[in-house]
Amino acid sequence: MPRRPHPLAALAAATVLVLTGCGEQVPGGAVVEAGQPTESRTGQPDGARALAEPQAETADDAADPLVIRVGEQEYLTTMAIYRAYDAAKGGPNALGSPAGAVEVLGDGRRQEFDGGRVYWSPRTGARIVRGRILETYLDNGGAEGRLGWPVIDESTDDDAVYSDFENGRILIEDRAVQVIDRRY
Repeated sequence: MPRRPHPLAALAAATVLVLTGCGEQVPGGAVVEAGQPTESRTGQPDGARALAEPQAETADDAADPLVIRVGEQEYLTTMAIYRAYDAAKGGPNALGSPAGAVEVLGDGRRQEFDGGRVYWSPRTGARIVRGRILETYLDNGGAEGRLGWPVIDESTDDDAVYSDFENGRILIEDRAVQVIDRRY
């Protein structure tokens, strides 16, 4: 059985390809070449271009490198983070444009967008955190803090908005923010 390259090696290779403008196969990753504009859930072009077509997430390809192009700017990301970003378009968790490249965080990844962040770990998958929940999450140490990695995207229940994390929940209800410690 052939060995897969370490995800960091694949990210480094993708970075070199992006910087040199090559359209070659990234080891263990997606083809990096110009694509068509992606569309929002309304079917309207959103200005972002994925430079490879995402498929259903598997454990094998979640950390594979991918490039998102917004206008002339290109941002390195991963397949799993791109899928979360793309799925949120046009919905309540829409993120807008990337604000930077994907960053390694422990055994996971995070990427900042204009409207929030996507966090990915092999245990929890790719999850969107944004707004006041993101502010509170960062105040509590983010993924490396007491709450750990997010396990769901931001959700609503009646008049409450919440996100669950490995070790707790951030709940916004009646404009009050609560951090609830418990294991999910």
